[in-house]
Amino acid sequence: MVLALSNSAISFVKFRELTEKLPVMIDIIDNNEVINEFYNLIEADLLGMPKGCLVIVDPITIKLYKPGKPESSSQKKNSKAKH
Repeated sequence: MVLALSNSAISFVKFRELTEKLPVMIDIIDNNEVINEFYNLIEADLLGMPKGCLVIVDPITIKLYKPGKPESSSQKKNSKAKH
């Protein structure tokens, strides 16, 4: 299972439900300030969970960053029509 979030939030209730049923790995690629702020928000909840967890902070080297092209409104309409 892969869960990717970009500029959005996930409800903690859903997150907690997921972690009770499945192993979960969260990768956050951002500056240290943002990562530490997020960790500070969830640390107490992690400590209170009955199951184990591991939190690591690793430096990374980005070899390639290529953002996708935004869909035009006509592409979005065609995509919805196919589903």
